[in-house]
Parts: sequence; structure tokens; C-alpha cells
Amino acid sequence: MNPVVWARIAMSVAAFGAVLAAVFMLNLPASAENSPTLHGPGYCGPDGKLTEEGTCIDQEPVFVELCPGARKAVPYYRRLTWDRQAARVGDLADRTPIVKGKTCHWSRYAAGEWQARARASLKALKRWNREYAWWLWLPVNWRALSTCETHLDFEHANSTHLSAFGITIAEYDADAAYMGAPPWHVRHTPRDQYLAARGHLARFGDGWTCPGP
Repeated sequence: MNPVVWARIAMSVAAFGAVLAAVFMLNLPASAENSPTLHGPGYCGPDGKLTEEGTCIDQEPVFVELCPGARKAVPYYRRLTWDRQAARVGDLADRTPIVKGKTCHWSRYAAGEWQARARASLKALKRWNREYAWWLWLPVNWRALSTCETHLDFEHANSTHLSAFGITIAEYDADAAYMGAPPWHVRHTPRDQYLAARGHLARFGDGWTCPGP
């Protein structure tokens, strides 16, 4: 074959090879740091692309915070707080927490806040039970006396007698003071009235028209 023809064929092959090499080099990553990163299914960064298999190829790793403990703690302590507040007929704490779509930092903060509220509500419930939940602690004999005197009316007050135990107005404050309870006009919780009745018993021995305790 003519040497000129061979030379032209060789030049064409060399040029084609150079084009292929250039195209290949353009598609290579510049360094290992910029190599595409394969992530788990369903997560893609702003520059990522999902493959047909559902995985994501991106230049930067994608980290997803789950913190299931904090997210479950928020509704748990919220319900605990509300149940305790409702038990003492109190106002329910506001700011219903929504953890869906929130960061772990926010979820942990909300969990800590509601945990503190749950502890505070327990202390408040214990105080309320001690002062107002007479059905939990009032002895049977005193309950019978109050039932006979006023039908367990802890708001009982007329022109002559005060309290669920029917103590005379003239003696109530002194009876209460004897047991360390405040005067009627200052405070008269069911426990205050029970203490006043005990004070009355200690001072007079009885003094009720109904059978004494």
C-alpha cells in the first residue's frame, strides 16, 4: 500500500484516540475527596441524584439524626403532666409539642422541658392531695362525723357554724390555731378543717350534736 495512505490512517487513529482520552478524563473525579459518595435509600443532598435502585449519589455525605428516645419522651411526659394536672382539676400546660420534622436538638430540649414539667406536676399533685383530697386520708370516724353534721360539705358556712365538721364560729379559729392551721378567712382547705376539728376535740373533748369521732 502507498506509504502516504498508511500515514494518513495512522494520523486518523491517533486523533480519534486523543478525543476518546479527553472525553474520559473529563468524566473522572478531580481527586478522591470529590469522589461521588453512595448513601442509603431515600436520602439525598441538594446536589444528589437518585439511581434506579433508589440509592443516592452525592458529592457530600448526608447524615440523618433520628433520636427516637427524645421524640418518644416528649409525648410521654406531656401525657404524664396533663394527667397529673387533670387529677387536681388544674389548668393543663400549654405549648403542645410537635416533634415531627424537628431537629434532634429541639426534640431533646422539648423532652427535657416536659420531663421537668412532669416532675413539677407530681409535686403539685402531692400537695393538692394532702390539702384537698380528703377521700384519700380522712379517717372513717371523722368522715362519719362530717357526714352527720354537714353531709361532707367543706364549704359549709352559715351564721353560727363553719366547716364540714360544724364547728361554731366563735371557736373555729381557736380550734384551728391549736393544731397550727390558719383562720377560716385566711384558708380553709379540707385538711385545715380536719385539723380544726381535731383541735376542737382536744380542747373540749366533744361538743358535737352528732356522735363524736
